Amino acid sequence: MIDYREDDIRALPVFLLLDTSGSMNGALDGSKKIDKLNEAVKVMLNAFDELEKKERFVRVTILSFNDDVEIKGQMHSAPAELLANFTPLTAGGLTRLGLVLDKTKTILENSTPNSWYKSAIILVSDGKPEGEDRDFWTNELEKFIGSGKTSKAQRFSLAIGAGALQAKDVLTKFAGDEKRVLVAQKAAEIVEWFKFLSVTIVDRTTQANPDIFGDLSEFESVFENMEKPGIFSSRSTTTSRKTRKTIVAPSAQNNGDWDD
Repeated sequence: MIDYREDDIRALPVFLLLDTSGSMNGALDGSKKIDKLNEAVKVMLNAFDELEKKERFVRVTILSFNDDVEIKGQMHSAPAELLANFTPLTAGGLTRLGLVLDKTKTILENSTPNSWYKSAIILVSDGKPEGEDRDFWTNELEKFIGSGKTSKAQRFSLAIGAGALQAKDVLTKFAGDEKRVLVAQKAAEIVEWFKFLSVTIVDRTTQANPDIFGDLSEFESVFENMEKPGIFSSRSTTTSRKTRKTIVAPSAQNNGDWDD
């Protein structure tokens, strides 16, 4: 692979907004949620690192949030750099959603090169916002989805465990579509959904125009030729008129648990 200077590349920026509040120390299906989240993040970073060999570039910003927001490593890091210096996330404190939305928006608007592709932003949480005034986080959410580069981003939510059901409306509003709200009811599904999101983002880098994207059902799954994890065992298959390829959507069974 050619050794590119960072200034020469056109990257797809990925932001991981990771809830590390105290409830993430809790168990899910016999495993700590925070431990599985750490595993999932490394799986995603490894998938992105493989792209470097193909001269496609993803740059990752990891923001953990509880009582405060912490950037893990550096903004817009190469996946290999984050993997080499990965410090496991730890959990404690409250879920300050407004704070992380404000920080992420500031980075994307002011510190992300305009020449890069539209970003992918993944919000992971196991519960409703806490520790800040409702008007504050509601206002930050409205700004995030309603204006600037964050409004044009590809956004997903991953809800972890039963507690995240309390944040149904918040997570759906962030993602912009219930199809982009994923639910991990078992610890292993945290990792599997991160694999799927990795595939979704990697697929964007292979397109003629990575700035064109849609909901999950519009992405061709690389799981087509490999053993499917449990959450993909029941899936719908459709044909895209644009690509005339078979595309595979994950099971709808996970979204079926959002009933009040």
